[in-house]
Amino acid sequence: MATPPSPEQMAQMMAGAKPVDFEIVGGEEPVIRLKVSDEGKEVILRLKVVVGSVSRVGNDHNTGLPIYTINTQTVVGLLKSDPSLRTKPVFRASSEGSKGFG
Repeated sequence: MATPPSPEQMAQMMAGAKPVDFEIVGGEEPVIRLKVSDEGKEVILRLKVVVGSVSRVGNDHNTGLPIYTINTQTVVGLLKSDPSLRTKPVFRASSEGSKGFG
């Protein structure tokens, strides 16, 4: 039976990780929609998984296969929500509005 690497071995492998080039093939990054029941009210969320980087951390000691780590971020958007779930904002926008990164 294969023995998983110890935490110390994993730390050594991660320390020696080398970034590798990647591209999305076979479609777009995954997007899913979730229907959530919050206090009996329907909420629709949109989740998109964005791949940030891929690194090769080494090879499996038992099989010799390469091991990769993938850095991802999940972007969440609110598509639909019952107005009764909303609360008053804590912070008020200025009279000029939000300027963003301008």
